[in-house]
Amino acid sequence: MILENKYGLRNLEKSDLELVLKWRNSDHIRKYMYQDNIISPDEHQAWYNKVKGDDTKIYLIFLHNEKPIGLVNFTEIDEINSNCMWGFYLGETDTPRGSGTIMGYLAMNYIFEQKSIRKVSGEVLDFNEPSRKFFKRLGFTEEGIKRKHILRNDKYLDVYLFSLLSGEWLETKKNELKMKAGI
Repeated sequence: MILENKYGLRNLEKSDLELVLKWRNSDHIRKYMYQDNIISPDEHQAWYNKVKGDDTKIYLIFLHNEKPIGLVNFTEIDEINSNCMWGFYLGETDTPRGSGTIMGYLAMNYIFEQKSIRKVSGEVLDFNEPSRKFFKRLGFTEEGIKRKHILRNDKYLDVYLFSLLSGEWLETKKNELKMKAGI
């Protein structure tokens, strides 16, 4: 799964803001977010100004053939305890099959190997079954549920909690490579 020639990650840049706002406001992204309201350009600019100088946050653009197709973020980076939260989405809808898995693979390699984080956590709204399966495919463990945690359309939703330790990632990665190689 050496994919650097077709896929990659790079830092979010100011020139990406218009595209990322389009993604964030698209129905296929908004419905899975904690906040599902339309984001104004001013709100989006304020968000960018806030995150760009924050050492506890990393925002990366996911690329296919140098074209932006998604976003990966690591937030709540705690260097003392060596952990963080992870979020992601494919902004484009016409991505090659398997792009999401590749995005997750590159993101986990980045945070565990380049940033030496020990634990990555993530949260998924209860109705987002594809993301729950995605976390498990990457080797994450379901740690629990925040019951009736988010209010959406007059109904409280559960939030599933997942985590992955660096050693577990190395094992998942090794087994994945074995499967791909037919070993």
